[in-house]
Amino acid sequence: MRRRDFHTVVGGGLALGLAAPAALRAQPKRSLAFVVNVSADFWTIARRGIEKANREHPDFDMEMIIPGQASAAEQRRILDELLARRVAGVAISAINPASQTEVLNRVAAQSVLFTTDSDAPASNRMVYIGTDNVAAGRKAGEQMKQAMPEGGRAMLFVGTMDADNARERVQGIREALQGGNIEIVDVRTDESDFARARRNAEDALARERNLNMMVGLLGLQHSADLSGGAGGRAAGTGEGGRLRRRCADPPGRGGRHHPFHRRAAAL
Repeated sequence: MRRRDFHTVVGGGLALGLAAPAALRAQPKRSLAFVVNVSADFWTIARRGIEKANREHPDFDMEMIIPGQASAAEQRRILDELLARRVAGVAISAINPASQTEVLNRVAAQSVLFTTDSDAPASNRMVYIGTDNVAAGRKAGEQMKQAMPEGGRAMLFVGTMDADNARERVQGIREALQGGNIEIVDVRTDESDFARARRNAEDALARERNLNMMVGLLGLQHSADLSGGAGGRAAGTGEGGRLRRRCADPPGRGGRHHPFHRRAAAL
């Protein structure tokens, strides 16, 4: 989600907050909480949006809550605390929506609930605001074909396949590559652990000597890919010693000075 998109999320949260029950509307200052899925640079941009919205809408108290551990259990604990506080609205990027439906529905019964970044379509959330992740995956697949027209072996890296956004992006990539000459040899998960994500990248280079492309589907996997072996050990890997590195969701979203852009330009 681009920087301006998060402002849309905040604005939507404010509008939805006005639809809260009368008892909540009577409060002098309503609280809105944004529960993210992991501590990552991606959410730093979103935090700036919340800070801006707090300045522009002093009748609301908006906060971002980052789980200490990237798990559905930790998000549940946070949501239980928010229910006890009787916040007027909650936005969440659900880590494992299939296992979180019950607690999300309890939130929706008491306050305004909407999802962003990764949906929970089986819940009673009011709306999902975010990327069409299947379409994003198809776009990533097309970029993979452009980067490697001769075909080859590719590996995908993501936090967890339990999250809708990751699963849908992989689906879109597979759809775009179907019938072509690029083979996805594996999808590596790291449970949003930076050290594990880095080990995944290093292990892929060590074990897959004919690997031609590494694709990080989210910002954390991309950062780990570049800081680990893929950032400086591409020589001698894959056909012709060339390893392409791509990210579907680079941190900073388009910043020219991010290492992804500098290294991608050299491919």
